[in-house]
Amino acid sequence: MGVLDRLLNQDSFTEAFDKLQENHKKLVSEYETQKAVNKELAEDYIRLEQKLSVLELDPEQHIEAEIEKRTLDLEAEYEEKMNHKWYGIGRQDAYREMGIRSIEAHERGNILVQLPNGEIVEQILDIEDVKPSVDGVVSDDEILIDDLVEVEE
Repeated sequence: MGVLDRLLNQDSFTEAFDKLQENHKKLVSEYETQKAVNKELAEDYIRLEQKLSVLELDPEQHIEAEIEKRTLDLEAEYEEKMNHKWYGIGRQDAYREMGIRSIEAHERGNILVQLPNGEIVEQILDIEDVKPSVDGVVSDDEILIDDLVEVEE
């Protein structure tokens, strides 16, 4: 430190200035918070004044409006509950049907699979490959085309 620095004590001024800046930031933050709270309170006050003026002018109109609002809310709530109820019933039916289809498929030795387009089909697991006869040699369990009989409708 130089002589001039000791005389002016610049470090203590810098520390004091930093503290003042921190205090200023805190005060600005508190001011913004209080400003938001005051704005909210003012809006609440305006809403309450409007309700009071409506009540003073025509209390029956206010009561009727409140009853209508609550009735609409209850109707919407009831409708939503009914939609959920019927959706649940539909899901139960679909699961029951899928369960029955799955059980029947398993009894046949097959499984149910979902195709990329969302369709559910039964996958047959015991498919045998059909091989053409080699050099005209036919095994005993093969059916020859000549053996088939045309069926007339």
